[in-house]
Amino acid sequence: MCTVLSLPVDDYALLHTIAPGKGTHMAYRGKPIISFRIRPDIKNALQKLAAADRRSVSSYIELVLDEHIKRNGSGKPASKRK
Repeated sequence: MCTVLSLPVDDYALLHTIAPGKGTHMAYRGKPIISFRIRPDIKNALQKLAAADRRSVSSYIELVLDEHIKRNGSGKPASKRK
């Protein structure tokens, strides 16, 4: 079983609510969203790492991706980090 993560890619608000049997409702301002499926063990690890860094999972994944892009010279992320 996989979990779907929806990640905003800059600092605007994303409100995402899921009601069982009622579908998904999103209110979104400004940032593009990337959605993908991951294994539950990866999601749990991301939640623990994000909490340890006092970030949301979305913010933590964005930080990791920014660092990866910088290391690999594939472009320069526009956002600034803490």
